[in-house]
Amino acid sequence: MQKNEQKSMDTTEESLHPTMDGVDVEDMRDCGKIWTNALYNIYLMKIFMFVLFICVFSSTNARNNCRKEIRKLSYNKIISCHRSTLPVIFWGNANDLKDCENYARQKSGLGFNFSPPEVRNLNTGYTFTCQVLGCPEIAKSSTLIEDVGFDYYSAYGNWKSTENATCISSVGLFSLLTDVNNYTKSIDSCQKIGAEIADVTSELRTKELSRIVNDTLNSWYKTAYVGLDDIKQEGHFVTSFGMMLSCSTFRAWAPGHPIFDTINHDCVVLDDIKFWRVVDCRRKFAVLCEFFPEKPQQKDLDICNKITQKAKRRKCLKQQKHMANTMKNLTRAEQCAIQNAFYDTDTENNNI
Repeated sequence: MQKNEQKSMDTTEESLHPTMDGVDVEDMRDCGKIWTNALYNIYLMKIFMFVLFICVFSSTNARNNCRKEIRKLSYNKIISCHRSTLPVIFWGNANDLKDCENYARQKSGLGFNFSPPEVRNLNTGYTFTCQVLGCPEIAKSSTLIEDVGFDYYSAYGNWKSTENATCISSVGLFSLLTDVNNYTKSIDSCQKIGAEIADVTSELRTKELSRIVNDTLNSWYKTAYVGLDDIKQEGHFVTSFGMMLSCSTFRAWAPGHPIFDTINHDCVVLDDIKFWRVVDCRRKFAVLCEFFPEKPQQKDLDICNKITQKAKRRKCLKQQKHMANTMKNLTRAEQCAIQNAFYDTDTENNNI
């Protein structure tokens, strides 16, 4: 009887722990579960790392797109022996031209008057050698005067393109084109005059550009296209210079705007009461353009090399060299007198 009970117990244990070729099947199941869990955890870890990578990549892109560009304006000498009488927004003493450029850039100047070290004894009546201007000279309203103690520099050297521009101090030069076009053609119109459709993503820009709209347009509905749209992705507005609107804290949406999920309502106009409004990009409006800083047009002074006859070309080059040596030996006032003669001739053609 005991043997039978022992046999029954052994059978029960065997049924609870079946074996396969000497290997415990239950142990195999446990081992399988461990491997399954391990593989699952590895899978989850890969998903986590992928999501983390996407988040970091997106965050980096967002930071790059939102990174505030340090204004790196380049200034060019427009004319020697002249000084602009436009309002000076900051004064300082600069050891050299580079110091004055950096000071003007730091103070968001669009131009400056600089007194070179070698002529400061001629700079009577002025104690500051670097005068920063909020606005540059433009052809239609030049206030330049002769002054042997100063040279005039500007970030906007091409007077032909900015002849009819309006200045917003320390911001830039703008123009309102009153011919109405759709958004695409409006962009083309700005680019044809060396400009881009204007950025409005600051309170100062919106305020001053709205004033230009109000003062210039005569229609009852005073609005103009500006450089802001969500054409590529609905609800994600981008400026004409590639910066996302989400990078800026300033908004000037009119009540009920922006409008989403409406076909072709992806473009923005600025009205005369400082509001942004989303409109159908196919509608025709005036456009606000923002000029690029630009170097002066280069004068073609290489006259001698255009002469085909060798003897005449040699004579011309000899005279040119003699003139250069003569200029070096002249006083600042004498050099200015010669330069002013060229200046007066050029300004008649608005080509400095």
